[in-house]
Amino acid sequence: MAGLSRWSRALPLRKLPLGVWVGGIGAALAMLLGPPDLEIGTPWSSVLRVVATRGGPTIVVTVVALAVLVFPGFALMRWFPGRDRGIAEEFAVAVLLSILTVGALGSVLTAFRFMSRGRLALLVLVTLLIGFAPAVRWLKRCYQARPVMLAGVGVLAIPWVWFAAADGFPPASTFQWWYWDLGRYLTEARGIPSWVAEYGTQVRWLPDYVVFNLLSEAYAGLGSAVSDDSLMQYWKVSVVLVGLVMAYLVFRLWVGPLAGFVGLAGLAASSLWTSKFNAYKPEALGLVVGFACVWLLVRGLRERRVELVYLAGAGIGVDMAIHGVAATVLGLLMLAAALAELIWSDRGRRRDMVVLTGAAVLALVFVVAIGVGLQGRAVVAGDALNPEVSTGVDPTWEFLQLADGSLDPGAVPTLSKQIESNLERMETPWGRTLPVKLSSLWFALPTITGLALLWRVGNQRGRAGLLTLFLFAGLLTVSAAFFAVSFDTFVPRHTGLSRMSQYVPLAVAVALALATEGYRLALNRWKRLHAMSVGDIVGAGVLGFSLVLGVAVPLATYQGKPALTEVGRDGIDALRIFSTSGDRVLANATTRGVIESLSRVDSLLEGRQPLIEDPEFLTYTNETLRSAMEYLRSPAGNAFATKFGVRWLLISDDPALLGAKGDFGGSPEQFEALPNVRLVWSTDGVALFETGVTSRSPRFGPAETYRRSLAVGSVIIVIGLFGTLGLAHRFGWTRKT
Repeated sequence: MAGLSRWSRALPLRKLPLGVWVGGIGAALAMLLGPPDLEIGTPWSSVLRVVATRGGPTIVVTVVALAVLVFPGFALMRWFPGRDRGIAEEFAVAVLLSILTVGALGSVLTAFRFMSRGRLALLVLVTLLIGFAPAVRWLKRCYQARPVMLAGVGVLAIPWVWFAAADGFPPASTFQWWYWDLGRYLTEARGIPSWVAEYGTQVRWLPDYVVFNLLSEAYAGLGSAVSDDSLMQYWKVSVVLVGLVMAYLVFRLWVGPLAGFVGLAGLAASSLWTSKFNAYKPEALGLVVGFACVWLLVRGLRERRVELVYLAGAGIGVDMAIHGVAATVLGLLMLAAALAELIWSDRGRRRDMVVLTGAAVLALVFVVAIGVGLQGRAVVAGDALNPEVSTGVDPTWEFLQLADGSLDPGAVPTLSKQIESNLERMETPWGRTLPVKLSSLWFALPTITGLALLWRVGNQRGRAGLLTLFLFAGLLTVSAAFFAVSFDTFVPRHTGLSRMSQYVPLAVAVALALATEGYRLALNRWKRLHAMSVGDIVGAGVLGFSLVLGVAVPLATYQGKPALTEVGRDGIDALRIFSTSGDRVLANATTRGVIESLSRVDSLLEGRQPLIEDPEFLTYTNETLRSAMEYLRSPAGNAFATKFGVRWLLISDDPALLGAKGDFGGSPEQFEALPNVRLVWSTDGVALFETGVTSRSPRFGPAETYRRSLAVGSVIIVIGLFGTLGLAHRFGWTRKT
């Protein structure tokens, strides 16, 4: 009973069953009716059954991943400035300190060519053991003080346990295999490779996700008893759990717990959440780190704690080495929140501006230091936005079409068409419809009314949230417009119009939370029903409705990745058995790294998207794809295989057998008739041929030493840190009591 009463005190639903009844009615309504234009197609009984029977391995590996993402931070917490930290602050600081710690340990091993999964995992394990006891104490405190937060996050995480347990193994036609191998190159080369083989040529190892890759290698080393494909599959659960907690804490900056959960449930039901957290990829982790930075920045400004503001600045700088787009968008949210706090601040704005400038400088310092320390150059994501239309054909659009198996690129969508198609993708959290359409007025009008009520009856914190929402929406729009009008090629425009618009659901979820808070505060001015405020009663119904949909919508709309079939896996295993070191294979399925990752053989057409890099590399890649497709569709002679050093041909009748959605052409029957290739292995629909070409094609080059560069990068960080701290001290920015 004591535990039950502790749970009941955590939300305004305490003391009276009326709020619980109303919440139950909202939940039942969501389960029975569902949102407009959406069918809840996954039976709840099957979800619970899969979670119960297959959730064990998921939970075990999730704990390992959570330990990597959180425990090192708790180990270092005792040396971080500040006393009497709250639960939320401890968690946010632990997340960022963990990212910084693992990234720093991996950077040292990489720079000295001493990198391996085992060594990095051993170093991280020491921090895990030190941080275990503080982490357990934090969890105990969290259960005692915020049990409903834990319960809500657990409920919203149910779909992701289901996805990890129920999805096909291993996933095939996604870039997660390529992301995984980016990290594995660090171990196999014992550092950053001097080059990697992609599309038959040697190019630089892509450093854009280096911190993510180091975290991944630490996770892989600690989970070495589990297969790589299982590790990738289970990774999403841990990232979702941390992401849900951090997103909830961000909502709580501006609203109460009830409205915060409504906003969180709306975000969990959006395409942003289901598309970014649905696989092993860096963008999801970039979002998590970004949320932590937003929370620390706002709390640091409110409490005048320079250590929190500067940790947020350093964190967003490191986030650029996890995923640039996620870091940029969450950086815009940080900017919006900081401006809102300045406008509503009753403190000296000049001093706040100085400290914010220091945080921005510190973010830039970390971006530059990571580039210098691990690549010997200031910017790791350089060469961006270079492609130009030189031959009358947009090379970025041509690549996208060729990579999907189409020789005819067709007409590039016009700017107006791109804008129209991206507007159609904007959505309410549940309706999958455009907010400005008449069919979405059921959501838009009540939300706008709730925002107006919050402005009228809300406190300074709520109004700061409103201003943050408007500024963030404006900055997001300006960023998308910048890409749309500044570039001629498809992909830079797509980056702004599509990639930026994918984050619109975040703004919508913030609006939903703020609107709910507005209704709650306004209705609470009415008389109380059975000793409970009307606003809390209505909010309970909205919370019940949104929590159920936060689980049901992902289950109904989640797009699982195509699984590699047993036949396809047998074909890749045959390639691995018959091949020798330095061989190269050409496959006719549009896979995204699975063949190379499982066979350890360089796959000619499995590589990154060279869309914002050296234009010459993009042109070369397009020519290679076109030549390969022409050869596969009309195979003759050995000229193509000789030119690109292709010894093996992995040919399938149906690309789905290899887990792909498209193919480059050709069939086993065509190659069986050729006199210059030899059938080595075959099964129903998949065949492996040998061309006789024996040229050596290593997958990567030897690692380079970055000892001096790492020292220079470290000096840059030290100078930047002491310089910005001195700036804050000079202007007397001290903690607010």
